[in-house]
Amino acid sequence: SNNALDDYEEGSWTPTTGHGTLSSSNCVYTKIGRMVLIQGRVESMSNNSSSSGFEIRNLPFTAPSANENVAVGSAFYNYIGTAHATVVYINSNSYLEFYGGSSGNWSYIRHQDLSVSGGNTSIYFSALYQAS
Repeated sequence: SNNALDDYEEGSWTPTTGHGTLSSSNCVYTKIGRMVLIQGRVESMSNNSSSSGFEIRNLPFTAPSANENVAVGSAFYNYIGTAHATVVYINSNSYLEFYGGSSGNWSYIRHQDLSVSGGNTSIYFSALYQAS
């Protein structure tokens, strides 16, 4: 429509995870029309033993199914046992996951990869996706 860009909103949001808890800071979003830009930092994940993939949940807006299962951004991190998983991916539940390539199949960050060597994991990320 002619007024699609009149829909502008910005604010902060609080990420969650599916297993355990985490702390977050500087998690902000800007929504223009259906496009949503998010960025932030998560750290202090309480679960570092599950073999489940690490997900960031509670996005400020849900992605429609046509825009799920796509790469939407990038990240950098420390103290994680999986190298090169720096692509932010939005899965079929509108959760963010972190993937990368390897010599075999895709690799992704799991809870058991967090806080290796006794360090405190921090993940900085940004992503751009379409909202419903």
